Amino acid sequence: MALLTWLPSFVSLGLTPDMPPSFIDKFPERHVPYVFEKYKVPSSFLINIWESLGIIVFVTVLWLLSKLIQHLVSPTDNPLTAKIARKARVMIQNFLVGALYGVYGDLVLFSIIEYRTLVIGWDLSLLSWIISVILIVIMLLTFIYQVKLLLSYQKIKKQSTEMLEKFIKDQEGNQVIFKDFKDYSIGPQLFLFFLSGRDLLFSLLLATMFEYPLAQTILITILYGLMIAYLFIKRPFESSFDFGQQLFFELVGIAVNICVCINAILDAGDYQAVQARKNIGKFVIICNLLFNFVTAGFMVYTIGHTLYDFYKSRQAKRVKKLETLTISNRLPKLSSQETNQNQNSYSNVNTSIIHNSQSVVYDDNLINQTHHSEIISFQQPPNIDLLDLQVQSPQKHNKPRKARNLNHEQQVSSLNRGHMRQRNNINDNQIELDSFSQLRKVNKSSSQINQRR
Repeated sequence: MALLTWLPSFVSLGLTPDMPPSFIDKFPERHVPYVFEKYKVPSSFLINIWESLGIIVFVTVLWLLSKLIQHLVSPTDNPLTAKIARKARVMIQNFLVGALYGVYGDLVLFSIIEYRTLVIGWDLSLLSWIISVILIVIMLLTFIYQVKLLLSYQKIKKQSTEMLEKFIKDQEGNQVIFKDFKDYSIGPQLFLFFLSGRDLLFSLLLATMFEYPLAQTILITILYGLMIAYLFIKRPFESSFDFGQQLFFELVGIAVNICVCINAILDAGDYQAVQARKNIGKFVIICNLLFNFVTAGFMVYTIGHTLYDFYKSRQAKRVKKLETLTISNRLPKLSSQETNQNQNSYSNVNTSIIHNSQSVVYDDNLINQTHHSEIISFQQPPNIDLLDLQVQSPQKHNKPRKARNLNHEQQVSSLNRGHMRQRNNINDNQIELDSFSQLRKVNKSSSQINQRR
């Protein structure tokens, strides 16, 4: 019973208007198998797929309009409009790809029902058959495109990181195929391919093996078990949240299918087991309610997390923009301050050079005067009093001379240390060359004065 009421529609948003009754009456009514007729499943593919098809057509029109706007708006003349159009086109295209993958299970199920009762005629059943064939061709082409895209991804990844980034940028409209999955091999990236393949086999078994419910339920349970094994072996999702979400869906699915398989075993053995069947039914209802509430919780969390990421990205962009503006405003001030500092340091260096040169001249004059006084002191007149010389002790006679010599040596060494400090403090630039040239001139003039003396 649970399998017969399985009508998944992952893109049903309630936006598609109901098909008018007058339009439904124009489809010829044909006989369908009893298991589908009991649940009032019509034979027309177009009637069954109407709601999902309306969403796909609506999103396709939006994608074409965004593509047209992106082509008409020039990025150089209107950069903001072009950026918004590109982002809208990327978002709509990814949603369209996801919607197509979500409807492939219904597509196969309702197409098989259409083909089982098909009678070619010039009526709306022919239109329904044509739409079914077109969608099946699109499905096969998307599978082929997905495999080729992922093979190219793996090939480019081995060549260069820059080429891979360019490839991802060019394929941003199809990033739903590979963005959320690990790329260490092509196996994890084929998750959508395996998931859609499981849904296709599920629909195929549901539409063809309804006369063998036990084999049908066993095969379907095996399909769910293989999908769970794939999730644990390959770990395809980058996000742990996405992995947990998909694992929850698969566990609920396999639990319901095990219950249906138990019912099929009871039916095959003609066991009444009324209480067991009631308990199984209650468990299936609980699983259904749990599935709905947890799925709603997943959706709320996903929307909140998306808005939070958007807010963080906006804040980061604002901070970066403010830092850029602050740096651009501070650069002229810093350059003017550096210019003023350079001018002040230049004037300070000139002033210090002038003072140092004056001190050098003064020190040289002091040295010359000291030498001159010392020379005069040693030049004794011929009428010197010998008795005074004999009365003076040698110690008294030599002490002033040693002190004088020591003072002279200290002055010379202090002057030399001063010159060394001045030479070490002056930088290797044009100012230093000028200062040294001035010092040489001063020394030369002082030497000339000494020679003249």
